[in-house]
Amino acid sequence: MQITSIPIVDYLRYCMNAARSKGFFWVMVLLSRERDNPRGFDDIARYWDSYGDLTGEKILFVMSARNDPQTNYNHHLEHSDCRYKRLGNTSFMIVNETHPPVLRWNYPNETQLKQLEEQAIYNTSSQVSSLLKMYRLSEADVPAILLIPTGGEDPNPIVLRHEMDIYGCIKSFIEYIEPSFRAFDDCQAQLYAKRREKEKLDKELRQCVVSKGVRKYIEAKDYINQAMLEMDSDTRNAVKTAIETKDLSICAKFSQPLRGILNRIIDIQVHSPKIMQGIENAPLIVKKIQQLDKEKKQLEKQINETGKQLNRLRIDTYKSARAFSQQRTYMEEKTMSQVNNKHFKIAFTFSGKYRGSIVEPVCNELLSRGSSKDDIFFDEWHSALINGINGSEKLKSIYFQQSDCVVVLLSPDYKERNWTGNIEWRAVKELINTGKGNRICLLGIDGVDVANIDGLYKYQDLYKRIDNMMPCEIADFLEEYCRENNLYLNK
Repeated sequence: MQITSIPIVDYLRYCMNAARSKGFFWVMVLLSRERDNPRGFDDIARYWDSYGDLTGEKILFVMSARNDPQTNYNHHLEHSDCRYKRLGNTSFMIVNETHPPVLRWNYPNETQLKQLEEQAIYNTSSQVSSLLKMYRLSEADVPAILLIPTGGEDPNPIVLRHEMDIYGCIKSFIEYIEPSFRAFDDCQAQLYAKRREKEKLDKELRQCVVSKGVRKYIEAKDYINQAMLEMDSDTRNAVKTAIETKDLSICAKFSQPLRGILNRIIDIQVHSPKIMQGIENAPLIVKKIQQLDKEKKQLEKQINETGKQLNRLRIDTYKSARAFSQQRTYMEEKTMSQVNNKHFKIAFTFSGKYRGSIVEPVCNELLSRGSSKDDIFFDEWHSALINGINGSEKLKSIYFQQSDCVVVLLSPDYKERNWTGNIEWRAVKELINTGKGNRICLLGIDGVDVANIDGLYKYQDLYKRIDNMMPCEIADFLEEYCRENNLYLNK
């Protein structure tokens, strides 16, 4: 097996070329590091086959991969003629069970392969960050989904940013686009059926063989019969007599082209008995050929119209994808507008295991000290605010934008929980990445090892252990933390 590791930007370019050559609509790219979305990684890789059953050869799905070349080699691009030659990238993999090969004339030659391999080794273009730069995305946008069209109808990719539920987002997109796919498939099936019908007509036409001599005789007779309609009775009788008696001398008195055609008819009658034997059934065959030709022309017209309809449906599918993106943007803006009307002085993120034993008593203690429920984001008190299909986006906005202080109760199961590990922590980590770490108050319980939580390796000693603290003591610490960081909990 000859696998050449190439820069990620070049790898995506070869994916696009291969997908375009096989008629794929899009290349869907998931830009995500494994620690950003560990559960989504596994779900997508495991369940894409069920998506592929619907999408067929319309979406080539490429996603960030675990850095394991031996496992991923089956997910690389193959040479169309030499299957042992493959192009790969340690950061990316193709998820489709079957994916298009790189055509031999597009596959890089030995010199190009060497250059690409050297670039992948000696520079940073094998990393996800180079694609972020290419599509003008920031680290805060990761994970993101790119939907890149292979055709020229709409060259700009659709970028779905801030996608924490990657699996759900892809599922929503495919459900949205399904009617367009179904209509396209139905039209394509009609086109294939008409083409098969035309092939049968062509085969039948080839079997309707009439010799050249028989054709000439029939054409000559048709001409004579047509001409006789315009002749006077004497000329018509003379023509009939010449044909019946096979007398060429009678033909001499006619002008061209009538004389030549009569000579041809009489010559075939006298000197070509085999042609005369085939003439008996020839009119039926010729009539059938004419009928088949007529049907063929009608089919060709239908095929042309169906092809145009197929192209229109393909464009409509691109428009549907763009509408999906715009609809999500509208819903996100609407969601943010709803959330922006709320502002909390303090917000809690925690594993549900500690709701009744730690978080709720602390919140009640803060209430007793002058705060109101409108000042404190405790999910049970604001369930209506975060309810609905955009609940994850609302939570993210609350933690990232709508709270002065975010209290993170770190526990051994915090990172493993879907909501805390994949949604709430992403908002907290974004605060860290954007230099707003002073708004984060870290509490630790049950001997949590924060080194296992992405983004906290360098803050291992900067959290408060609260295992032996009473709710009033925790509230005292939170008030002190807010004062020290000018967050004014009791303002």
